[in-house]
Amino acid sequence: MYSNLKLPDSRISWFNRSMSLEECENVCASNVSCTTFANTNIRGDKSGCLTWSGELMDIREAPQGDVSGQDLYIKIANLKVIRKCICDFFASMCHVSSSYSNIL
Repeated sequence: MYSNLKLPDSRISWFNRSMSLEECENVCASNVSCTTFANTNIRGDKSGCLTWSGELMDIREAPQGDVSGQDLYIKIANLKVIRKCICDFFASMCHVSSSYSNIL
């Protein structure tokens, strides 16, 4: 989680005003293209869900003391999936030496 941030550009986003943060996390986790999620109602009951897909644009820290900053939750991919993607890209490296698989 990253705190006190101005949320990214919302052109590639999806929202639902009635979801809890836990439900929002589950929606993001089950969507392969989801990269990040946040609450939409930060001042009230912390309800609502906002998710992003793809690259995050125009994200920055809110000025110190500014209460408009929000928490942003970045989705971390499964290590096995990352390892497979890296091995697929560098196929010869992964098959030549097993010592490289320890690095990945």
